Amino acid sequence: MREGLALVHCDPHVAGRPWPFAPRVILKAMLAQAAPVELFAGAEVEYFLVNRDAEGRLAPADERECACAAVLRRARPDPDVRPPDRGVLGDERAGWGNYANDHEDGNGQFEQNFAYADALTTADRVITARY
Repeated sequence: MREGLALVHCDPHVAGRPWPFAPRVILKAMLAQAAPVELFAGAEVEYFLVNRDAEGRLAPADERECACAAVLRRARPDPDVRPPDRGVLGDERAGWGNYANDHEDGNGQFEQNFAYADALTTADRVITARY
């Protein structure tokens, strides 16, 4: 996703068997129980972009996070302000069918929406989006 970052989605094993408490292992077990039905899911990933101010308090990130920094200082920012370009998630380089990037109601709060895919692929994409 960016230089210096490697991300591998895998199923952790303990003593040669899938670790039953890993979220990805749990999801795969649920998908196996649902067979032959194939389950699909979409993602609406919401997050805040914040920094610490001079006093160490959390504050909306700097002017790079949206087109108008003054919007972030308002009590209710304009929902039409778009989030920053923070890598490939905001465009089609990831191939995820990203169809919406929106500023949400809170200062520094954003949302990205991806096209649905099989449930395991969508879960892996949400974990990737964290980074």
